[in-house]
Amino acid sequence: MAMALIGNLTAMFHYEAQSGGDNMSIESNISIITKAPPAIQPVLPEYLTQTMFICDNLLMPLICCLGIVGNGLSLCVLTRREMAAATTCFLTAMAVSDLLLLILQVPIFFELNAGIAATNSFKIFIRFYTVIR
Repeated sequence: MAMALIGNLTAMFHYEAQSGGDNMSIESNISIITKAPPAIQPVLPEYLTQTMFICDNLLMPLICCLGIVGNGLSLCVLTRREMAAATTCFLTAMAVSDLLLLILQVPIFFELNAGIAATNSFKIFIRFYTVIR
């Protein structure tokens, strides 16, 4: 299909050149053929935008804060001397990894706040934070 289109275009150009056509007609033909259609922006329904707002701005920070508190309390309990066992070591490692993951998510919540995200110090912080993350 593409080869047929290229063949038709070259035949059209050769015909224009032989018939004494000016270069403007060839250029106008090329511009008509190669124009890209305008980009279509999808319009999201209202319920979907509200759901995204609730999840991004309310639920995720709440879950993250509760996770930080819960994993911190787990670390307090699991690191006691009485809790020295192999299973406790694995649970402690999992609590530490979960806690670090949740702490790394906190700057993203500040990025959603337009007032904080507009400051130069936050822009510099986020630039280095994305490298670390």
